[in-house]
Amino acid sequence: MLQVDLIMSRFSLSHVPSPIIFDQAPELFYLDVDHYSVHGLSGLHLSQKIRDLVPNFPLFTDLLKVIKIWASRRLISDYVYGFPASVAWAVLCAYICIHTTRFSNENYPYNGLLNPSLSVELSEANHEPVDGPLLLRDLMDIQNGHEIMPIITPIFPHKNAAYTVRPSSRDIVVKELQRGFHLTKKIVDGSATWEDLFEPYDIRQDYRHFLKLVLSADNFQELGRLGGLIDSRLRDLAGFLEEHKYIESVRIIKASDLPKHPCFESGSGKLSNLSECGRERAFKRAWLLGMRILKAAPLSDGSYPERKVDVTQYLQRFYGTLQERDPNTNFLDKLITAYVTRSDLHADG
Repeated sequence: MLQVDLIMSRFSLSHVPSPIIFDQAPELFYLDVDHYSVHGLSGLHLSQKIRDLVPNFPLFTDLLKVIKIWASRRLISDYVYGFPASVAWAVLCAYICIHTTRFSNENYPYNGLLNPSLSVELSEANHEPVDGPLLLRDLMDIQNGHEIMPIITPIFPHKNAAYTVRPSSRDIVVKELQRGFHLTKKIVDGSATWEDLFEPYDIRQDYRHFLKLVLSADNFQELGRLGGLIDSRLRDLAGFLEEHKYIESVRIIKASDLPKHPCFESGSGKLSNLSECGRERAFKRAWLLGMRILKAAPLSDGSYPERKVDVTQYLQRFYGTLQERDPNTNFLDKLITAYVTRSDLHADG
């Protein structure tokens, strides 16, 4: 059965205008329009606003396609895992397209985007001529004042498009922007290739310790329902784990995002035994949480002792959160958690 998720908005008018023109003040345009309808219209409004603000729209769309592919390959495109949403990347691309013609190479605004305190607002004010380098405004998010990476949409109700970003995922995004910036310069110089820029990210390069979560469902519908719930709460688990004094940061990925996934032959890019692999993974979904654990103090001989980190209480809180959301499911049976190391993942892959 085909299921379609549609967004609906209601107007307090006798008919829906075509096209919808957002040229009135918000208090007039959205008069007697409910909260859900305002948010339903925000996507259309944003696309029209970006089209109006960007001087070369075809260039913007080309850039956005490249950025989306790059973000997907580098595993920084899933907003549920604490990374900027697709809208945020669109705002950043529009920001760059608006301003790149005004500055010398040394003062391009993307130098500011490499700053860990990244904060961007896109609005008509950005059309005003400026004499010096563009300074990114030190904005706090207007929603609650606690956002980590404010990227503010240029239309009412001016939301932060990166509201799910955590401190550790913000640092990952900035690191990837820096990597992309330096690789792009090398590509222009001829010392690197586009394949280098779009190389799929392998979490095993940066993390040695992992929690592996495997969901086993009874059918496809249950897999979608429980998988979606777990997906939406993994940021909570990452936040819980980062409360531990020895866990510096946590990164979330789908287990299927590992390069050389078990369902593919190593290096060939072809599917291995598809029917066998399909049976093994039937109604299952798995995630990996890479944990960067601080080293223990070195011993007198210079070696480092093994550091034991107990995460039981954080897992209990996470399972409790899931149980509150779905009291009728026994998550202790459905969701199995295990500690694995980088060498374990290499052996599996």
